Amino acid sequence: SHWSFLYVLGLNLLLVVVAQASRKLPSLLNEVESIVGMSTFNAVIAVLGYAVIQVTANSAPSTTSPSVYFLLWTALMLSITLNASIRLVFPKLQMIWRGETI
Repeated sequence: SHWSFLYVLGLNLLLVVVAQASRKLPSLLNEVESIVGMSTFNAVIAVLGYAVIQVTANSAPSTTSPSVYFLLWTALMLSITLNASIRLVFPKLQMIWRGETI
């Protein structure tokens, strides 16, 4: 729906605002670059995904299965969630695996 699209974009904007406000934290906790990159990527993916969903919905609404919409929304949300996990958690896990102190 339109609301979920706006919700995702709003959350990404909120993440950028909070990251900018906390940019003076120590380097280990300073995630401004990661969050801005993640939010930008998420916004691009959300806009492209939403456009594909709208084109699919408007091109042949009577012949398109509801499963197509579900699959597209699921792929969109999973890509956004996976992007956040990879950009924020994975670098910390790599530090742990290398034996560095956190």
